[in-house]
Amino acid sequence: MNPYEKRLLLTLSFTAFLVMYTEAMMIPALPQILAELNYTITSSSLAWIITSYLLVATTTMALLAKMGEKYGKKNILMLSLFVYLVSVSLSGFQTIYTNLIILRGIQGIGAGVFPISYAIISDQFDKKKVGMAQGVLSSMFALGASIGIIGGAFIDFISNWQWSYHTIIPFVLLDFILVVIFIPKDAPNNEVKLDAPGIATLGLSLFFFVYGLSLKINIAVTYLFISLIIFVLFILIEWITENPIVDLKILKNREVMIANLTAFFIGVVQFEFYQPVVLKLTNPGQYSFNLNYIQAGLVILPYSLIMLLVSPIVGMKLNKIRKRTFLVLGALLIFVGYLGISLFNGFLLVIIAWELFISAGLAIDLVASINLLTTSVSKDIVSSSTGINMIARTAGGVVGGTISGYILTSYIYYYHFNINAIPLLLPNSHAYFLAFFASSMVSLLILLTSLFSKK
Repeated sequence: MNPYEKRLLLTLSFTAFLVMYTEAMMIPALPQILAELNYTITSSSLAWIITSYLLVATTTMALLAKMGEKYGKKNILMLSLFVYLVSVSLSGFQTIYTNLIILRGIQGIGAGVFPISYAIISDQFDKKKVGMAQGVLSSMFALGASIGIIGGAFIDFISNWQWSYHTIIPFVLLDFILVVIFIPKDAPNNEVKLDAPGIATLGLSLFFFVYGLSLKINIAVTYLFISLIIFVLFILIEWITENPIVDLKILKNREVMIANLTAFFIGVVQFEFYQPVVLKLTNPGQYSFNLNYIQAGLVILPYSLIMLLVSPIVGMKLNKIRKRTFLVLGALLIFVGYLGISLFNGFLLVIIAWELFISAGLAIDLVASINLLTTSVSKDIVSSSTGINMIARTAGGVVGGTISGYILTSYIYYYHFNINAIPLLLPNSHAYFLAFFASSMVSLLILLTSLFSKK
């Protein structure tokens, strides 16, 4: 890798790491925010601090990716980062719940850095090095998330959650400067048209889908039905429009369809990991370990380090070994890891051992699936195609988080801290078993989908 490629990859990796770190640091902050609000909001309302980001991220990634093709990838990358910088800078000063939710939503625009970064790598790197570079970038997801949990918990412990935002501002500003200096300027393509009806219907469909999944099942059905109707309208619009945001003809490409389906299932199993594991590690009671968030983050850290190690290695081997082989291997490792942790999770070292299987499998499948996509479409639509792929992964993540949350709140027991304390409702052993077992079953869908690939 030449110096130019090294600078480019380091800049994009730093960008991906920062966004994931910033989002993960909010997880340990949630109990503190709830306490600051004097418990005047419900747990489901508190979850909107995370959901609002996911909502906007999911509904804007395709638009930002398409804008990258039209106005230049560097320009849109800078725009996403600038909006992210402003919203992050303001979030740490919020004491009103509604304002924080709005700013968290605006931060979702920062998720546009992911599809654009993958597209820049595809454009700027030698073909033989693209897989390795994509592997490094993919590993930043897990590393940023794990370090974010540890860093956020540490800052919450010594100060308060607002300082999590205050301390990240200089780094986001530095990243913006690095992007301005080191990311090459690409020529805008004025021939690319922004498919306004397609963007609007896709955005609305995803909005109602994500919003519906955040509600109770009896209410959620209505919003999911509305989402389905709008999605059908979106398909009809894309079928007849001249410059669609999603070219349905490309989806006829077997490899593109496999890459997107795999991305969705990867999103499910990836987001199903954190919630049950964090609760298993931090909850009190007979079925958990009662660790603080810093200790829990350290237990999860090997998960990220394995991803950081495995992802570039897989990327370097993609030109020599069939992508289907990697996808199948990754799915098998995920299956073994989740099945193992569902059955045997009574000791910390055992949990760490199983999470290494899961992490290695996810690293393999993440890199192989994104490389399968970028090598199956023409360069002029890599950005928008990657944007759709990232939407599939994020939507899968929302589904995974919802499944896991539903299971963990359905199988509970009363934990009595002491005779005078109000008992807590906590997940029981069956809840943890089902949450992890569900992921092992989804990993089989990754395996099944992968078998249809010819690459």
